Amino acid sequence: MFTQSVRDDDLQALEAFRSISARLASNPINSLGLFNKVDKLVAGVADPWPVAGPLAADQTKVLRRVVSDVVPVVGLLAETTEAGRLTAADCEALRVLAQLPETERLVLMASVDLFTSRECRVPREQRERLLRLLDLYGIGFAIAQLAARPQLASGDLVRMLFQASGFPRLRHTLDQAFRWRTDAIKAGWALSSLEKIASHTERPNDRELLRDAIERVLQQPDYHRLRLLEVAQLVSTGSVGLPEPMEQELTRLALSNDPQWILNLPTAGTEQLVKAALDAATRWRVYAVAGASPSQSRVALVAHRGFYLLSQRVRGTA
Repeated sequence: MFTQSVRDDDLQALEAFRSISARLASNPINSLGLFNKVDKLVAGVADPWPVAGPLAADQTKVLRRVVSDVVPVVGLLAETTEAGRLTAADCEALRVLAQLPETERLVLMASVDLFTSRECRVPREQRERLLRLLDLYGIGFAIAQLAARPQLASGDLVRMLFQASGFPRLRHTLDQAFRWRTDAIKAGWALSSLEKIASHTERPNDRELLRDAIERVLQQPDYHRLRLLEVAQLVSTGSVGLPEPMEQELTRLALSNDPQWILNLPTAGTEQLVKAALDAATRWRVYAVAGASPSQSRVALVAHRGFYLLSQRVRGTA
């Protein structure tokens, strides 16, 4: 988690974590950056998102070897809305503020000091509570929604504040980056355990039986997800170098099961996606046999099979 810009001590902390935690170290395959308090990038109740987006993109570039993405959020809004801390009395106080004359509202929202010190129909203690729950940005956002739609229900207001926190995008990013591949990761650990058992068993027949079963599993298309994660981790951490466009393409293939996102064709139909996946498979195959180092070639062959399997999956789904 970061605020404002990525500082040298942030990078040092990540590097220290990487050196201590060995195979669990932070890398773009298993880690996500969170850019918090983006409402503090602008004054008062101004919209922070036009500023936050480019800054988060810059942070992603700085941290490209340790996190897959940097997602901007307003953590206070997410906490208040998700934890159910905004009460009916709080929403009623916001309604009263929204009914004030516009000039009075503008002066009131100009700073924290003015918001808490000026005379107002809402008691000072209640305004201080709203600041703790929403800060000026959240209060200003809520007042704007209530001023535009006076009959807006409290539940709808809370949902709109939650959307304004940026947390839904974080949730979606987590789902895309981690949740869909948890089964593949757990299966990989299970197979590693079985391989250890096979190597230590004293009965040759049992050893061969286990190894044959493991080999059959390794040939399954579903298992290839884990191979992709392994090589993408090597590339994303810099252990194996690839041209940047190929590195990005491999990372998308390893991190998602959405063919449109993987192939960077958000509006493509089935036939176009199949062709693009086969073209990518051919491109990686050519790279593997023409000019790549041995380590690059091993990565390229895994990517080649990944894109070929993707083409089959797209065609099968259609």
